[in-house]
Amino acid sequence: MASENRQGDEQGYFRISVRGTEGDNLPLEEVTKFLYEFNLLYEMSRLVVDPRYEAHKITQATSSRVVNRLWANDKLYLEKLSVNSPLDLNLILNATEVALTAIGVVLTAIGLRRSLGSQGSNEVSFSRQEAASPEQEGHGIVFADSGLQLRLPPSDGDFREKLQIRKATKHFEREQARLNESPERVEEVTITYTRETQRRGR
Repeated sequence: MASENRQGDEQGYFRISVRGTEGDNLPLEEVTKFLYEFNLLYEMSRLVVDPRYEAHKITQATSSRVVNRLWANDKLYLEKLSVNSPLDLNLILNATEVALTAIGVVLTAIGLRRSLGSQGSNEVSFSRQEAASPEQEGHGIVFADSGLQLRLPPSDGDFREKLQIRKATKHFEREQARLNESPERVEEVTITYTRETQRRGR
């Protein structure tokens, strides 16, 4: 398990910038709920799409705050958080193909699509407005310096089949609904790849 836990260390990382809705200040409890549900949806998606977690049983208890769901190098890490209106959040994630797939599942689940003209060599944006054409969306987004590819939306039929096999459909849909019902609404996400090794304050 230790060797698997180190997977991705030398492949660089993704910076995931999350921008929320303009609006009034929210109660702190709503912000903390949003952060928890966003992270939980990613971790549950990762459990489903990452073959290394095939033996992990997804149950009601999976969403518990005291459960350690992923190995350390597969988790999202906080780089910056500004709780002014709108929410401004920067996350760090070790760069692997399966990590991108899990993030793609989350972005699709909250209704984001690749932005028109957003493709850069190592950066791509997703939003609720100015979506790319179906032809553009159908092509994989390749981060040039890594060769890693993301499709958004991911193959929905494939993911749903995996959910059914893992008996996790109701658990995933519950967390998806909770995140989408949050008063803190994600409007834009930008993913940037860098070759550097992920740094964590540990």
